[in-house]
Amino acid sequence: MRYRLWIYTSNADAGGSKHGDVSICLHGALGQVWLPQLQLLRSTGGGALFGGGAQPCELHVDAEEVGTLRKLTMGYAHEPEGHSARPWSLLQVIVRHGGDGMVACFPAANELRAPRALIELLPRLAFHEDAYGNYAEGPPPLPVGGQWTWPSMPTSF
Repeated sequence: MRYRLWIYTSNADAGGSKHGDVSICLHGALGQVWLPQLQLLRSTGGGALFGGGAQPCELHVDAEEVGTLRKLTMGYAHEPEGHSARPWSLLQVIVRHGGDGMVACFPAANELRAPRALIELLPRLAFHEDAYGNYAEGPPPLPVGGQWTWPSMPTSF
């Protein structure tokens, strides 16, 4: 299953490298899955993971299907030894489920501090995004004898 993540750093954060390991656990109706070491992935949207100014870092991650998202756990641990442990002001995390196009917004507005930080976030808004970038409160009914498939990115013309 492909998940699309947008991770926003607060405007109050100075941005820049933090020397931290960022991991997210997606908790869904069918189970949970950890997405480890996200700081090593390349942003598909051009934003930096610890970029300031509320610029999103966009990541695409393949992982197990967890179903409807119920909760998100954000882990932030500073490493390696000898580097200064800089706090990170997380603003929000948005997750798009690649199977059904449901998007869940997890506001945070928390500062994650050394040496290890672990916070649980609950979704405050959920909506459906179709293959053309249209939004609705929920997905359309399944077609008779088939299933919907959603691209990882909306189609552009």
